[in-house]
Amino acid sequence: TLEETATHPKMADAKVLLNHPTGGMKVPHFDAKNRSHAFFKGLPVTFLYTSCFVENFTSFFSLNQQADGSYQFTLPLGDGPIAWTILEDVGKMTAGIFERPGMIGETVGSASLHCSAAQLAAHISKATNKTVTYQCVPWKTFAAFGFPGADELAQMFKFFTDNQAEFLAIRDLKRCQELGGPLGDPVTTFKALSLKYAPYSPPPASLSRVGVLGATGQQGGAVVRALIAKGVSIVAITRDPSSEKAKVLAGLPKVEVRKADLDDQRSLEAAFSGCDGAFVVANFWEGMDPNKEMKQYENCANALKSVSGMKHIVMSTLEETATHPKMADAKVLLNH
Repeated sequence: TLEETATHPKMADAKVLLNHPTGGMKVPHFDAKNRSHAFFKGLPVTFLYTSCFVENFTSFFSLNQQADGSYQFTLPLGDGPIAWTILEDVGKMTAGIFERPGMIGETVGSASLHCSAAQLAAHISKATNKTVTYQCVPWKTFAAFGFPGADELAQMFKFFTDNQAEFLAIRDLKRCQELGGPLGDPVTTFKALSLKYAPYSPPPASLSRVGVLGATGQQGGAVVRALIAKGVSIVAITRDPSSEKAKVLAGLPKVEVRKADLDDQRSLEAAFSGCDGAFVVANFWEGMDPNKEMKQYENCANALKSVSGMKHIVMSTLEETATHPKMADAKVLLNH
């Protein structure tokens, strides 16, 4: 099992990720377990609090190759220690609990080592004979990476780091060793694991700042997250900088939020000023007016022509259908 996070005072600035009949959940895979304790009332139960498994480096966490051939993993874990567990040790501790009926009704934590992410990187380096380093990012930046589960993992790591003393205390290594015997060696464990490696992905063509239209929308939001992950500075362009999504973007490193309207060329010129890259997208479905959409793209193009130093523009677009031979039997929906 794991701790309850939603009501913890140090999670006040984390958002509710799941509305639930038992109350909002901030780290659902923690909160669901902890709230399930009530189902075991009256049973001869011991609650075993787990921690972050080193085996996650075979699936959730990847070692990303860098330009110099070294490897790096990126997590929002700060500089201090957290509890890490080797799966085999959980098994041995559980067996030890079964040998101690006096532990019925107790809560105990499991861990194999307490170390920082940088120290864990050193263990992986020793095990793999590769140079592995740790890159720290703020938890809100990690949440903005956008892959499935990113926001939940980010808030889980926030819980680890903001409650470090409390989290480590319940996962006392001396007690873990009493229950399960000698704890596993991380270097030996990493040597035996099939770690997840990601090949080197070169950054965009030397772009220093990319203006992204629709930064709070679906396409633009995905572009922002991908460029943040590559360390590119972003100008997030939106009609409403006061929106909640825009405020989240404004709180991220290397992101500046600027206001512009696709119907106002001058506002677009100001928004793209200082950018050497641009992602351009309009929203046809908002008004379902192709004339308006074309005018918006024209405004964008004219605005970008005025931006000195513009190196690369990506326009989100689609095919022409009216003149395609296989659309001969489709009717004309708009005379233009």
